[in-house]
Amino acid sequence: MTKAPRISILMPVRNGARWLHEAAASSLNQNYSDFELLIVDDGSSDNTPKIAAEFQRMDSRVRVIQQDQLGLVAALNRGLSEAKGSFIARLDADDVAFPNRLERQVAYFDSHPSLVLLGSWAQKIDEAGGPIGMLRPESESEKLKTQLLKKNPFIHSSVVFSADAARQCGGYRKVFEAAEDFDLWLQLSERGDIAIVPEVLIKYRVHQQSVSANLAIRQLFSSRLAIRSAMARRSGRADPLENLSSPPDWNEIENGSGIYADAKIFQLLQYSAGLKSPGLSVAEIRAACAAPLTHAERKIAQVALLNVIRGQEDLPLLVNAELLARMFCLHPTRALKLLWTNELRGRRTKWRGNKKS
Repeated sequence: MTKAPRISILMPVRNGARWLHEAAASSLNQNYSDFELLIVDDGSSDNTPKIAAEFQRMDSRVRVIQQDQLGLVAALNRGLSEAKGSFIARLDADDVAFPNRLERQVAYFDSHPSLVLLGSWAQKIDEAGGPIGMLRPESESEKLKTQLLKKNPFIHSSVVFSADAARQCGGYRKVFEAAEDFDLWLQLSERGDIAIVPEVLIKYRVHQQSVSANLAIRQLFSSRLAIRSAMARRSGRADPLENLSSPPDWNEIENGSGIYADAKIFQLLQYSAGLKSPGLSVAEIRAACAAPLTHAERKIAQVALLNVIRGQEDLPLLVNAELLARMFCLHPTRALKLLWTNELRGRRTKWRGNKKS
């Protein structure tokens, strides 16, 4: 009987042929060797299946799992269910692991037996692999626990977590679309210790395909839901989203309260992606802007307010002035930049129109 590996590297991928070879090669080039690499192909239509199959032929530690195009959450859970390792190490198919990644994280787990979730720092790279910055999330234990209830400090490709603990949590939950990892980290933190190694162990690729505008808003909404669910569990109440099977639509939530208290905020934010809300009143826009917003939410809210002003010509002058003022309250310098960029765009469009005529 073949001995089960200690770690399963979980790599979901869909149409990731551009960077899959580099990601898989970095996984197989680890100093630590007691692992398997699970490549879960989520219905790719490019050369991903061919590249994955070639790695499987070259190295017996590689297992390729094919599935229909069911989405990231389904691919993650499929890999989690089939993983043979006691620990799951995540790596996205566009990121890169340093050779000492598993070695350092396994050593940390061995010296901290109560640990269930461990991340690391990362080097940011561009599409060509060139360094463009660093990601150094909080690594001090108590500060990390406090921060986790406000935002997600873990870089998904950097984490190693207990497979059993993750399965006990129910794996990744689809209801928290785009923040399914954050929800899982919150649940894991209720079952054991969490930590981040203050070392750069992966390269995190930033590229235009990473997150669309719509998905960015969904991610922020799901993050708020994940935090509210965690707070409910920690106060002894039932998880309010436990029985939900799909992500909630903030446009279908009327007079949101409790778990959905932030729905109006996201009905406003979606204006930033060119979508219109179901009849937000000026009072509701005012309330959404006055709510406590994260840095990312404030940035999106400014674009949304500008789009409201540009898209509704019948707004009274005083209302336009108020919305402009709220743009500046959210971030004065960025508001000026947005207005200037918008003015230049309008001039270019007008100039092109005149040239054609």
